[in-house]
Amino acid sequence: MHKRLIIEAFKKGESIRKKLGEKKLSLVSIAEDLSNYILTEEGFLLGERSFRDYKNEAEKLMDDEVDINIKQYKVIVGLCRYLGYDSFKDFNSLNDLEK
Repeated sequence: MHKRLIIEAFKKGESIRKKLGEKKLSLVSIAEDLSNYILTEEGFLLGERSFRDYKNEAEKLMDDEVDINIKQYKVIVGLCRYLGYDSFKDFNSLNDLEK
């Protein structure tokens, strides 16, 4: 479920930047936004490159049953909060219903 978490976070980041009127969206800028959010909200620094790596890995495995592994717990929690969930458990349960 980590691959869905990272993909959804990038989708939300893209949506936010579009609403702000940004015409040329870049993965780097969205990843920087995610990195800054996690640092601010969770007090944990994970560079934008790592976010892009997670996203690229998730996209490669999107059609597979295999999941990616986000190793940093604070990143998982922060991404869930970024998406409006209280916890990863909430994210899982609500997204399992959508399948």
